[in-house]
Amino acid sequence: MKKDSVKTYSYRISQASPTELVVIMYDMAAEYLSDALDGLQAQDIDAYRQEIKLAKRVIDELHAGLDMQYEISGELSNSYMAMSRLLIRASAGCERSLVESVIKMIGRLRDAFAQLSRIDSS
Repeated sequence: MKKDSVKTYSYRISQASPTELVVIMYDMAAEYLSDALDGLQAQDIDAYRQEIKLAKRVIDELHAGLDMQYEISGELSNSYMAMSRLLIRASAGCERSLVESVIKMIGRLRDAFAQLSRIDSS
């Protein structure tokens, strides 16, 4: 992630509602994974694995923040665990398709939370 992105995310976080924070975290994870694919394309395996590691940290943080008293949290937990497993496999095997699968999963969740953030008045 580049310095400009870090500044943008910092500003967005300072202005965000709780639901918007989740959207921002999805955006960050997707950007890390996009950067990982760039590293793979450039045959920079160290950069590829580092970016996957950073994306996995974001997903792990999303997972840790779940409030399991809600039924939906169980479903999200399963999704986050699946993403983590795919990223571990992608890192070990340098598999572009696995990273792309996780990006798609993140995109679907991001879209859902973005819709929710429009009605979140907290």
